[in-house]
Amino acid sequence: MSSRLARLRDPVYGEGMEVAFDDSKLALVETEDAALTELPVSVIRWLRTQLCLIRAAPDERTLRNWKSLGYDEGEALFGRGKSVSVPPNWRLYFRLDEARPLPTFVVVSLTPAQ
Repeated sequence: MSSRLARLRDPVYGEGMEVAFDDSKLALVETEDAALTELPVSVIRWLRTQLCLIRAAPDERTLRNWKSLGYDEGEALFGRGKSVSVPPNWRLYFRLDEARPLPTFVVVSLTPAQ
């Protein structure tokens, strides 16, 4: 773990987010069975990297400020939820569960962008 990520988990800076999945098949992206998701390798690689960064984020404000995530609340108006962009041409839809002891980034779905 890089020193920057370790510093974010430090008690002085607070805890990071937890990550949970609504779709059990999508949860396989973080395991050795990632191929069973039938997603492109580039998408799996991107998800693994970004989920590490999301775990280091203390709150939603940090997610919004990371321009590289492509955070978007606009589609929440259409009932799709909040999303981040996944290159090339995919969207990762999520919701934030603030009811748990640590804020939880709940992955709802991963769909090709339209």
